[in-house]
Amino acid sequence: ELMLDKGFGLTEAFERLLNGETLTRRVEEHIALRDVHHHPDALWSFLLFSGYLKPVATWADDWGDTFAALAIPNLEVRLAYRGIFREWLTAGMGTSADLDPLFRALLGGDAGALGEILSRLLLHHVSTFDAAGRHPEKLYQGFILGLLVTLEKTHEVRSNRESGYGRADVLIRPKRAGDPGVVMELKVLDEDETVDHALASALEQIASRRYAAELEAAGASPVRVYGAVFDGKRAWVRGG
Repeated sequence: ELMLDKGFGLTEAFERLLNGETLTRRVEEHIALRDVHHHPDALWSFLLFSGYLKPVATWADDWGDTFAALAIPNLEVRLAYRGIFREWLTAGMGTSADLDPLFRALLGGDAGALGEILSRLLLHHVSTFDAAGRHPEKLYQGFILGLLVTLEKTHEVRSNRESGYGRADVLIRPKRAGDPGVVMELKVLDEDETVDHALASALEQIASRRYAAELEAAGASPVRVYGAVFDGKRAWVRGG
């Protein structure tokens, strides 16, 4: 219930854990359940002590605080997390069938429809206050990844994955050669920037850093390239 309430599907941290990576967090050795709602570190510690995470490594800093590199302990727990992820998706966004127009636009190269669908979903499921936080691009990145979780039957969905000469914000790699792949670069609109300039900048970054290289090597066909720009609850998408 805590994970669903906190919108775990929107966190980059949860996506990293599902991808088999570790997460470094401070360990709270004395946890009161009433604190879990208010302190993020307490939630991670609660998952650790209840067996839903394991410590790959632990250490103490100069102040005596304990830190751990956390990971999902086994396949059974990973499947449980995926179930929670799907439940969050269904509760917040609808079933995978409800998202079919999004997938058709994304894999079919319809940038205009993709922007309209994302704007509609943002309007109903993301607060402007959240989007105005310290790292708004992480919110949008997590939002996109959460929407795409049901593509995992046919594609590998990854973020900040090394490809070409840098790291793509979102990389959707087909599991079968000949199926379409997608690379997306996400931008948050600056106050003194136009949407056209931000979209052009995103597409230029994809091209200059060859983010599509991994998809081309995997036999993805076609490779869909998108620049996506966000401002509060609005989204614009342009294909390259």
